[in-house]
Amino acid sequence: MKQKVAVAIGTGDEQSYFINLAKKLGFFVIGFDKSINSKGSSICDVFYPICISDVDKIINTLEKYKPEFVIPSPIGKRLTTIGLIHDYFQINSFNHFATESVTNKLIFSQLLKRLNIPHPQTRMFQNIDQIIANFNQIDFPVIAKPNEGSGSRGLFIIKNKNSILDFENYYNQNKEFYKSGILIQSYIDGSDIGVDGLFLNNKIININLRKKFLNKSTYPLEIGYLAPFFISNDIYQGLTNSLNSVLKELNVKSCVFHADIITVKKKAYIIEMSFRPSGMNISSVLLPECLRINYCKHYMMHFICDDELLLSEKNHYRYQNSKFDRYYVMDYFFCDSYINKRVRFPTFDKICQLFQIYKLEIPKNGILEIHEPITSLQILKNGFMIYETNLDCDQIDVNRHKFYSLFKEI
Repeated sequence: MKQKVAVAIGTGDEQSYFINLAKKLGFFVIGFDKSINSKGSSICDVFYPICISDVDKIINTLEKYKPEFVIPSPIGKRLTTIGLIHDYFQINSFNHFATESVTNKLIFSQLLKRLNIPHPQTRMFQNIDQIIANFNQIDFPVIAKPNEGSGSRGLFIIKNKNSILDFENYYNQNKEFYKSGILIQSYIDGSDIGVDGLFLNNKIININLRKKFLNKSTYPLEIGYLAPFFISNDIYQGLTNSLNSVLKELNVKSCVFHADIITVKKKAYIIEMSFRPSGMNISSVLLPECLRINYCKHYMMHFICDDELLLSEKNHYRYQNSKFDRYYVMDYFFCDSYINKRVRFPTFDKICQLFQIYKLEIPKNGILEIHEPITSLQILKNGFMIYETNLDCDQIDVNRHKFYSLFKEI
């Protein structure tokens, strides 16, 4: 086969952008997904309706193709499938051990502790009964989460001892989230920040930071972002060193990665990390279209370009922890005032009085149904808006409230 082969593990809605990107770069794409009706299945050059957890069947199918790499795309626990493919075909990227180390939050926390990297205190419980039996040993507030990745499902802030009963009710209604156990981490009150980055040939080429906006709920979910986001050079350097330490400790060679951090004073606490691009339209829209940063493209180019050409690409990136006079806000249309209500979206003219709109995607009928979200997919279903701004976070919040005052209940 003349074309180099790229593998798509998962061909859903979010994966389709990255499959298209690989094809535009000239790769022959082999796709795997249990759903034959997934959006990306028709884009692949060859598609196999195989569940992405069936590693042996996928590897046996790929034997005749000899893949060059696996396409980076948003994927959760099944990142381990990609690690196994890398190991079997000796692809110079990240290994299976590394994927097990980051998809299991307890193991990742132990890794951070061993490397002396700032992180929240972490304890593991098998069920709610163990938490209740040991609540006198827990230093509240804490955040409860599944031990293994679950698409933002199962996050719950336990503010004090009295809140354990609230979590018990939530747990009993959502036990499927916690099959891998319940992780209890100390609640860190600081700036929640998302990190997206490119790691090639054992070094970080570039990282981009974005400020997270969270809903005001016991189920903390990301409802928007401000990018790029600036932190002090001391924190930035410490963060870069910490990320490098993790990647090298796990013997990662090259990858696109993202991490969740919280900054407090002069420290960056690493909460989670994974060797894949961010979802929620961050890596497919916000970064490549607004900030002109496409880590996935350059990761794929890494397999067809020489190192000297590729490394010169880093000069393309405008952002390296520098202050700018223009920023972008991504908003997913969630407001606590409209929970469990149907609202009509304001006219475009009225929105433009508040924002310089870059991109707007809403339901065709202009009607949003807003519910208390417990997963990122529920956040995404109403669409999103991206606009340019030169305002600080406080003023952005003021304008956001003005924007939601334009909604009309139905």
